[in-house]
Amino acid sequence: MPELDPADRMNHKKRISKPEIGYVLPELSISGGIAIALYHILELRKLGRNAIAIVEKNENNGDWFPHINEIPVISLREYEEKFGKYRIKYLTATWWETSFTVERMNAEHKFFFLQSLENRFYPEGNSLQDGFFLSLGLGLNIFTEAKWIRDWLRKNLKIDAIHVPNGLDTTIFHPGNRKPNSGKLRVLIEGAGGTFYKGVAHCFEAISNLDVEIWYVSTDGVILPEWKVDRLFTKIPQSEMQKIYSECDVLLKMSKVEGVFGPPLEMMACGGTCVVGNVSGHDEYCENERNCLIIDKDSPGEARNAILRLMNDREFLKNLQIQGPVTAKKFQWKKSANILNKTVYSHKIKKQSPERTFLNQNLRKAKEYLVQLEETKILIRDSQNQINLIYSSLTWKIGEIILYPARIIRNFFSG
Repeated sequence: MPELDPADRMNHKKRISKPEIGYVLPELSISGGIAIALYHILELRKLGRNAIAIVEKNENNGDWFPHINEIPVISLREYEEKFGKYRIKYLTATWWETSFTVERMNAEHKFFFLQSLENRFYPEGNSLQDGFFLSLGLGLNIFTEAKWIRDWLRKNLKIDAIHVPNGLDTTIFHPGNRKPNSGKLRVLIEGAGGTFYKGVAHCFEAISNLDVEIWYVSTDGVILPEWKVDRLFTKIPQSEMQKIYSECDVLLKMSKVEGVFGPPLEMMACGGTCVVGNVSGHDEYCENERNCLIIDKDSPGEARNAILRLMNDREFLKNLQIQGPVTAKKFQWKKSANILNKTVYSHKIKKQSPERTFLNQNLRKAKEYLVQLEETKILIRDSQNQINLIYSSLTWKIGEIILYPARIIRNFFSG
């Protein structure tokens, strides 16, 4: 793929006709969640639906995604300049912050593609947890990738969200020329070392001083001095992951927070197996002692014992690896697209009405924030200095999005 700068990536805007379906993405950086949304768009377009990506920040050109040149991409600013008065039929948020963008945009039907309980991506007590709960009360129709999220929504918000399972790109992830490894067990660790909920530190702790070969794919370039690595890969395009998976025996994954993680399924598709923590969503495809080993996500000791078992029982390792491609074949993006096409982006869609008791219980800080706004007569929309002051500690830059518009908070608690 030729190297393109972010401005060139947006060249689709010149030939984007009035779209039918828009997915609002925070950016195009390497992310499993962003990849899933891009596959939605790609597969919907194969079915003849005019779907596009609308990107809030175009600082990254998305060239890590293998099919990016097949997807019309336009920045939010340029979309609003070109289609500001146009009423798009279906508009979908892909992350809790983008839900506020979707709420204010002109669309006939508005959705929130919920890929996890996103409050868990922040430390306990962080005010951004309240932002996530507030996003659930905006009135967007929610659909999700995970059965456990669907069940949570049914229990707490009393809504029936459509379940759209993830797929797998078999043009990329397949066994290829995998060869049996008769040497040291080769263990792959994957994830952002600087993100607390990815559990990378626990992975390295689990296999420290074991007689194994360690490969590490870092999505953020963070590696601590005590992490002993035989081969290091950083910010790898998706198209190059197959070769890495195919040359490793087992993927060790100990995430603390997930919706449905993708790397273990990708590893299985490439003929490998996994040792995975029992994080939310693992049961979408992980079956203990059939296609992987499942351990306590918070126990490096259990992970260590699982790796030792695979080191010492290569026949068992082989049996797990055989089941990987069998599992992977069940997950096809075509199936996901058919659900989206016939059920989500359809005239049959029914408006959801979330029950607010649970949300009210989880929005105490948002209420306090509203009181602060009223008492000081601050209108965030007109005060960039106040925005900078309130959000100076945030790691996620909100840009033009107003996280807690006073109007939204006021309407929520008076509704």
